[in-house]
Amino acid sequence: MAASEKTMGALHEMFAQYLMDCMTRTGTDEEGKEYPIPMTAAEAAVLRAFLKDNNIQADPDASTDIKALSAGLAAATEGTVSPEEMQAIFADFESSPLRMQ
Repeated sequence: MAASEKTMGALHEMFAQYLMDCMTRTGTDEEGKEYPIPMTAAEAAVLRAFLKDNNIQADPDASTDIKALSAGLAAATEGTVSPEEMQAIFADFESSPLRMQ
């Protein structure tokens, strides 16, 4: 018996929320300071496949959401990744065969 469209929609929504939670999870150090917990490589691969399977593509020039995400990433990594390192990461991503088409 196949699952109903409503059930599949709910499952899809829960999985999307799970992936969002993976991207935004944090921990607290012994001083009570909150820090981001990065996604594992496996989680990132699952996220990439989920986005690709749902035909989600990113055009940073056409999306204020992506610009906001980029600004948030810059703020979240401030003090941990230099601007030069971040540019290298972006350049690697742009040339990656794993990049979504």
